[in-house]
Amino acid sequence: MVLHSFLPRIFFASLFSFLSIFRVFSLSPKTEKIIDGFLILHAELTASKSNEEARTKIEKYALEAEIPEEDAEQGTLILNSLRLMEAESYLLESDDKKARNRAFGEQMRLNENFISAHEKDGSVSKWLYLFTGDVTSYYMTRSVASTLRHGMRVKKLYELALSVDPLLTNANINIGNWFFYAPRVFGGGLSKAGDCYEIAQLGARTKGERYMSALFLSQFYFCSKKSAECEKYLKEAEKEVPESAEIARVRRLNAAGISLFQYNRTKSGVDEHQEDED
Repeated sequence: MVLHSFLPRIFFASLFSFLSIFRVFSLSPKTEKIIDGFLILHAELTASKSNEEARTKIEKYALEAEIPEEDAEQGTLILNSLRLMEAESYLLESDDKKARNRAFGEQMRLNENFISAHEKDGSVSKWLYLFTGDVTSYYMTRSVASTLRHGMRVKKLYELALSVDPLLTNANINIGNWFFYAPRVFGGGLSKAGDCYEIAQLGARTKGERYMSALFLSQFYFCSKKSAECEKYLKEAEKEVPESAEIARVRRLNAAGISLFQYNRTKSGVDEHQEDED
C-alpha cells in the first residue's frame, strides 16, 4: 500500500530518524556540494544532444571537482564512482563491455575495502554506502551469477545509507528499485517500491533529486495502471529538465506498454548470461 497521506509519511520518516541517531558522520560542506552538483548534472545530461556532449560534460565536472583534504580518500572514491556510473549511460554499445565490467568490479572492491576499514569507527558517509550500492548494482547485472551473489549486499548498502539519512532521495529510489525487481520470496513487491518512491520525493532537495523521484514515481503509477498519476509525475520531472530526452523516451515506452523498469532491465544485460568475473 502506497503512503498516500501526509501523516504516514511523517511517521515513516520519524521512525527512520529515531533509528539513525547513532549515525551522524557527514562529509565536508564542499564535498557535499560536489556530490549534489553531480546529481544535478545527472538530470541535466538527459537533455544532451549527443553521447559525446554528455561524456565531455561528465569529464569536465569530474576533473574540476576539488575534494577537500579532509575527505580525500572517501571523497575520491565517491567521485570516481559517480564518474564511472554517469559515463556508463553515454557509452556506445560497441565499447568494450568486459573492460567496463572490470572497472565496476574494481571500484566496488575499493569502496568495500574502505567501508570494511572504517565502518566500526563510524566514519563512512551515507554517500559512500549509497554509491557503493549503485556501483555493485551496475556490476552485478552483468551476469545472473553476480546478481544472485551481490543482490542482498546491495539492499544492505542502501539500508545503511538510509540509517544515516532516512530521507536520502537516491537511496530511497534505489532501494525502491530493488523491491521492484526482487522476487516476492526475497521480499520484493510493487507496493513496497511505491512507498520508497514517495519517500524519495518527500526528501528531494535539489533539481536532480526532484527529477529522479518524480520520474520513478511516474513509472510506479504506470505499472499500477494509473495513467493520470503517471502523467502528473512525468510533467513534474519535465519541469525540472524541459528538454529531457529521457522523458521523451519514457513517454514512447509507456505508449507502447513498456515501463522504464522493463527498459532498464533489458538495457542492463542481466538476461544475457555473461561470464561472471568475480
